[in-house]
Parts: sequence; C-alpha cells; structure tokens
Amino acid sequence: MLINDFYHIIARAEKSVTIQLEPSHPIYAAHFPDNPITPGACLVRIAEELVGGCMLSITNLKFMRPVLPTDTITYVFEQKKENIYTITIQSLDTIYARFIATYMCPDSNV
Repeated sequence: MLINDFYHIIARAEKSVTIQLEPSHPIYAAHFPDNPITPGACLVRIAEELVGGCMLSITNLKFMRPVLPTDTITYVFEQKKENIYTITIQSLDTIYARFIATYMCPDSNV
C-alpha cells in the first residue's frame, strides 16, 4: 500500500478525498531525477486504495497534466451506476486526470 508512505489523507468528504504526496519518497528520484512527476500507475493505485482496494477495471483514462510531488490533490468520485464511478483527480483550479473505474467492493469507502 502507498498510504502513509507515498501519500497522506488530509481531508475526507462524502464523495472526495484530498491527499498530500510525500515529495521525499524514493520514487521521485527515478521518475524523473531532474523533473520529478508522480507516476500515473501510482495515481490509479491511490484511487484503488481510497475505496478499499478492489478496483476491477478502468476505462477512458486520460492524463491532462502532470502531478508534481508538492501538489495537494483531490480525488472526486462521481457514481454513474452501481459500482461504476467517474474519478477526477484535481486541485482547486486544475484537472490532472479522469477515468472510469468499476469496483467490486461490498464495503466500499466511496
């Protein structure tokens, strides 16, 4: 799990979670040393962890802007159908990524 090592939850609302990334995490030394950005796979993994770790599939994944290690980001979960959510990764004025996720969680945190 990435929580408490790669990121920390700083706020939780009914359908959103705001996190702070850990800029000193070793992953940023490799991705990329002179211009660190958060790997897309980590951003998706965080979304999975935030709802209990049972993401079945993702579709329509689009990264619009890189997430920097110092960014505070919010995951917004908009339910489309039972167990299907549009997830937007954003800050106050920036959308970083958006995708559709299908979850198979009987006790989802969303």
